Amino acid sequence: MTTTQRTCAGVRVSHVTWTPDGRIAPTLSDVCLDIPAGARVAVLGASGSGKSTLLRALAGVLAESGTGRMSGEIHVPPAGLVLQEPRDAVVAETVGRDVAFGPENLGLPRSEIWHRVRGGLAAVDFPYGTGRRTLALSGGQLQRLALAGALADAPSLLLLDEPTSMLDPPSAAEIRSTVEDVVTRTGCTLFVVEHRMADWLDLLDYAVLLGPGGVVRAAGGLHGVLRTHRDHILASGTWLPGAAPPVPVAVPE
Repeated sequence: MTTTQRTCAGVRVSHVTWTPDGRIAPTLSDVCLDIPAGARVAVLGASGSGKSTLLRALAGVLAESGTGRMSGEIHVPPAGLVLQEPRDAVVAETVGRDVAFGPENLGLPRSEIWHRVRGGLAAVDFPYGTGRRTLALSGGQLQRLALAGALADAPSLLLLDEPTSMLDPPSAAEIRSTVEDVVTRTGCTLFVVEHRMADWLDLLDYAVLLGPGGVVRAAGGLHGVLRTHRDHILASGTWLPGAAPPVPVAVPE
């Protein structure tokens, strides 16, 4: 398995298969993708189809985890990953130390670390200073903090794994608006996993549809994929405009 980082913002995945330890069937199967720089990608599919696994593969988390077998090649720019449960991403007692965690791990000079901390917090319009205790933050504020932490690493690829699923509607709308501001300003490539994808469609322009076993059923322009595979997408539990709220459907393990 080869994972390399490139200065350009495109994403290339070549014949990637991932099989967790203790399982025979893979959760990603011969995935091939060529995503142009600056694309804003909806990752679609039923629960258990490998959407979150794909994001973790792109972020380099799977290759470093030692929890399974991976083959193929992934070529990506520096990536930032934001998970659905913001409290799981907190690593420090204060806002500033939390956002500084990533830049510190990059071995940057202290002045550059705190420049990035301030820049990340400003990018998400964070309402408090660096000394605010993370335990005092609401769910929406914690998700903004997680996004600020990802941005402090100066990624060219932003990976969002159900970033609003744990939030109330007003907080979810704020996060979605913040993400739009960030990608518009930076031009970074964006991948989004969300079951309520209708709230994100006007921001996105590309789609990857996964089927059982993490097989790519379709990849291409967003509206073409939605038009051609609408019934399958709705059956998978993803909410699209004009459809009734979905009943989640899980792919058998």
